[in-house]
Amino acid sequence: MIRTLQPLEAVIHIGPHKTGSTSIETALIINQRIRRALEQDGYAVPDQFPGIFPIHSAKNPANLANELRQPGPADGATWRWVAAYANHSFASGKNLLVATESLSTFVPAENLEQLATMLTKDVGYAVRVVMVYWREYQRLVSLHTQVSIKEVQGNVSCYLPLVEYLERDGGVPHKLYQSLARKFRGLGRVELLNLHTIPNGSSLVHEFVCRHLHAPRACAALRFGSARATTMNDGLSRALNAPLFDVILGAARAGGVGQIDLQKSVRIFHRFRLRGRPELADARRCINAATMERLWAETKAAECFVLSRRLSVPETAALHADFSAHASQYCSVNVDRLRHSLPTLDKAVRNAVKVGRLPTPPPLSALAEAKRELNCKRAYMESVVLRL
Repeated sequence: MIRTLQPLEAVIHIGPHKTGSTSIETALIINQRIRRALEQDGYAVPDQFPGIFPIHSAKNPANLANELRQPGPADGATWRWVAAYANHSFASGKNLLVATESLSTFVPAENLEQLATMLTKDVGYAVRVVMVYWREYQRLVSLHTQVSIKEVQGNVSCYLPLVEYLERDGGVPHKLYQSLARKFRGLGRVELLNLHTIPNGSSLVHEFVCRHLHAPRACAALRFGSARATTMNDGLSRALNAPLFDVILGAARAGGVGQIDLQKSVRIFHRFRLRGRPELADARRCINAATMERLWAETKAAECFVLSRRLSVPETAALHADFSAHASQYCSVNVDRLRHSLPTLDKAVRNAVKVGRLPTPPPLSALAEAKRELNCKRAYMESVVLRL
């Protein structure tokens, strides 16, 4: 156990979603080598929060966020467990480390204030909050992929193409990082880990452990062991999945398929090496100029916030060049326009739908079907609209 003259800290990583949070959560809880090293560095890493997520799992700390979303969280079993754990860790001279991206969404500010009071005044910790910055024009495409894979498996008709996803009200979050920082300053000091400034050869997990936790033993375990992690490791979060979703799901709907394993279908489609086919590019429909301008304005404002200053002219030009280089991602495929070209893609599409097709569930009542549709559309909406 390491004791220092510095006050003991409760370090809380809050995501937000689709910024590599799973890599951090997995490294801290599942990777036993890093976990043991963190304990030697003086950190207590809880992984037995009561709730729906299993103990010892990377998502277990999300049970704390679930508790904080409820009215009167201090009356819940998870809260009582956290308070007891925090008191024991503090008495043992341990820093507290909690990592869950779920804290960044739908947690009322008054409940965060209760958590701050418990950790600081009741227990004695100094609280430090770490959030990861990934530019919105990259994060939102990845977020769309994640929500589509999760939601469409239950209902092909639920799918919302990327263009509609971004163009609707709230599709481009307004001042996401500024709002999160303002909200969590009531909990403690807020730090930003900038994905875009991670040195070559390093990783998100390495930067978090070495530069934000200042944990030398865990840092060494990452540097010299087999625990190195890539910055972003979600293979299905690459660019241009959205056009493939459009083609596969358009074919599924035309064929009367109601449920599909989208992840499996995309993998099959990739095997045919048709991702860059000109038919897909020619049938693209991209976000309108107003949405593109709104996305650029939010990007520039967030970058200024992260740097705590205005961008210089060269910095603005470099940022805009990168933004423009990613512009081809903000498109969907107009399936109607593609139909005349489908014979050349027919084999790949038919195989993708066939392999991904799921058994047709029993028919639902009209009310149940309407409720499912509503929940599906809400999933897309709530993936980006934060109740801050």
